[in-house]
Amino acid sequence: MSYLDYFDAGESAFVPSMIESERFGLSVARVTLNNWDDYSKVFLDNLSISNYDLVILRTKHQLPNLTEMINEFTPIAAGELEYWSTDFDPKFVSSIPSLSYLPAEACLDEFMFVVSDSFQDYKNHYMYNPLLKGYSAREAYVDWGRSRAVSTENDKFAGVLKLNDIPVGAISGVRVGNDLEIELAGIHSSFQGRGLYAHLIGEFWKSIETKPISRLIISTQAENLKVQSAWKKMNITKEFSVHTTHLVRRSRLAKLP
Repeated sequence: MSYLDYFDAGESAFVPSMIESERFGLSVARVTLNNWDDYSKVFLDNLSISNYDLVILRTKHQLPNLTEMINEFTPIAAGELEYWSTDFDPKFVSSIPSLSYLPAEACLDEFMFVVSDSFQDYKNHYMYNPLLKGYSAREAYVDWGRSRAVSTENDKFAGVLKLNDIPVGAISGVRVGNDLEIELAGIHSSFQGRGLYAHLIGEFWKSIETKPISRLIISTQAENLKVQSAWKKMNITKEFSVHTTHLVRRSRLAKLP
């Protein structure tokens, strides 16, 4: 889900997720609600007639109270996503002569090499769901990163940060109006702790600075405190939280060993 999904004044529909359905061997849909109190009844009515095995619900600010039986579904609280943003230009990072930044399409293998490594231990909402045991966030980010790197759409970007011609960072994002939302950003584990993350963000911004961009947006799981600490040093501040709930069809859970 993107940042702007949480500002839609209307009701969000059930959106089938073909990638996740194929990955998990389940019928999966996603729903985003910016106001649970206003749309909970409509959502629950739609859920009751749905045929999905798993519905991934995202709600802004509020974790919905779903303790009572919901037809054929079991609710699983699946963590909290933090959205951060800044109007401050992140190009404040001084350049390092041995650093270079290239579009991901020009060095796809190196981009994927860094994405695969930097997200190997990342945790997201999948880890809360016993039905998805054995699947990792890394798989999702590898798929997501590749799709962005090969995209021909002019509002989607991906790049690689190199140090002495060695790939050390990977990043991708999407521009919506005057906002640039970073979807993934990581430093290879062998090069973490050297202050390169700020350079990755700065070079990404600079690579598309000719476009009308006024604000940078980025998100992560609430427990990912290390990167949030880095954002604070870059004058990026928390804007709001999003709660994730997995609604799993009971018949699927009953088949677990």
